[in-house]
Order: sequence, then structure tokens, then C-alpha cells
Amino acid sequence: MPNLKVYLDQNDQSWGLDETVLTRLRGALVDGLKVPTSACQLAVVPIQGLPGQPPANIELSVLSKPDRTPERLAELGQTLQDIVANAGPSRVAFRCTVMDRASYVVGKG
Repeated sequence: MPNLKVYLDQNDQSWGLDETVLTRLRGALVDGLKVPTSACQLAVVPIQGLPGQPPANIELSVLSKPDRTPERLAELGQTLQDIVANAGPSRVAFRCTVMDRASYVVGKG
């Protein structure tokens, strides 16, 4: 159930995040987290950022699993950053939230 959001500052018009790049991001999630493609949710969110902050910010939410160690998630984060950086400016931040299965609530329509 990885949920990945890429926030892109609209002040920078050099982004090339197209379907090919999103497919690469999803592939990295599938490989790095050992999940099916159907479990992945990706979104690109345009934002109005402030000067001095990275023009792209990747936020990943995942459910906890024993093999999702901070080190493995950091490696995955670096891969995701590299993919996004290759599609635009090189400054890309990454954050990951690991959610507890016992308190995770979902509603699907």
C-alpha cells in the first residue's frame, strides 16, 4: 500500500515528470518494497513553494513490515530522489512515514 506523493514547485518549469517517470517510480516501489503494482498509489501535486526549499519533495507512506528497515527505506528514498532529479532540478527532498498496521484505517471506494 505504498502511497507516494511528489510535490513540485510550480515556480520551476523545467520538470519532465511524465508517465514514463511515474512508471519508473512505481517500479522502484514494487522492487524496493516487494508489492504488486496494484498496491501502489502515486500522485504529483503542484505547489507554490518558497525560495530556499527544494523544488521537489517526495513523501512516501508505507505500512510497517520487518524488512522495511530505516536503512532499506533510505536506499529506496535515494532511488526515488534520483529518478525525480533526472526529470528536473537536482534538489529533491525525501521523507518517509512508516505506519503501524494496528492503527491504520483505510476506506476504498
